[in-house]
Amino acid sequence: MIKNKRIKPSLVFLMILVTCVMLTKNKANAEEQDPLGFTYENVHPKNQISDRDYFELKVNPGDKQTLVTKVTNNSDKAKTIQVTVSDATTSSTGVINYGASKEKLIGEEPLAISEMIEAPTQIKVKPGETEEIKFKLTVPRAKFDGLVLGGIRLKEITKESTEPIKDGASLQNEYSYIYSISIKENDKKIEPEITSSGAKYSQKAYVSINNVRPMIASKVKAETLLMGEDSDKVLKEFKVSDYRIAPNSTLALPLEGTDDLELGKYRTKTTVFIDDKKWDFENKFEVTKENKEKKQDVLFEETPKEKTINWLVIILIVVSFIATTAGIFFIISKSQKKKKTPDKK
Repeated sequence: MIKNKRIKPSLVFLMILVTCVMLTKNKANAEEQDPLGFTYENVHPKNQISDRDYFELKVNPGDKQTLVTKVTNNSDKAKTIQVTVSDATTSSTGVINYGASKEKLIGEEPLAISEMIEAPTQIKVKPGETEEIKFKLTVPRAKFDGLVLGGIRLKEITKESTEPIKDGASLQNEYSYIYSISIKENDKKIEPEITSSGAKYSQKAYVSINNVRPMIASKVKAETLLMGEDSDKVLKEFKVSDYRIAPNSTLALPLEGTDDLELGKYRTKTTVFIDDKKWDFENKFEVTKENKEKKQDVLFEETPKEKTINWLVIILIVVSFIATTAGIFFIISKSQKKKKTPDKK
């Protein structure tokens, strides 16, 4: 009986530990699956050509259809969700950006997904309920080759996100859901074509690399040499690889480390490689007092954030485990000491 009484506290302690760990784990999983308090699900139409979560469609000229995204509010408060449809652009790090951007499409009469889709600007979802967002897609009657690529962003509108700040801008929610939508009419292979519309300086130097074709340029490599205007002496050399450029978009490639360039005129020689093809460009730019101090005017939206590990939860679990182990060890040690101590008669 004495032995059982000594074991019970440790068993209770272990049960409490397991419960705490399970609750913490479930909370972490819930936060990972639903970090915004709402979730979405795309309803794939018959002309969906993949089993991926986003919309990837094969269409015909003049087609009209309605795409549906279901939004579920998992919180206990009503939510207003902002809906934004944008054309895909390219970030300065060589990643396709499906969020909102001020960059314009380039090339010969590029097709814009934002002009093909009619959608509500926002929807309201009551606690625990599901609402449908209906996107009305109208495909141009004229046939086209290649890919039209864009993105849809779902972001909760809160009081904080619409509250004006001193410079007249608005605070933005840090997190949102962004998923892509692409359409094509055929599987015709599009050959890449790269151009450059120059170089410029705005606190650092940039070289433009333009993908003027309706296809994703993948595995892009670029090498740039920086020289003085009238000199062949290479001041700096820049290399990037495995970049991607969205259809009909510009990669404003930053030349890192050029923020300390002296005032004056410079030129760049850039070679771009895609598979066995290459393109050479020579551009010029000038560093002035104005553009050296000027706020960067190359604007890019942030790309969707990847899911990150919740280190706070992990630390709490580790600390709880250590504390529990120490407690169990203390209880066992105390019990063993009592066993060794002879009872006084």
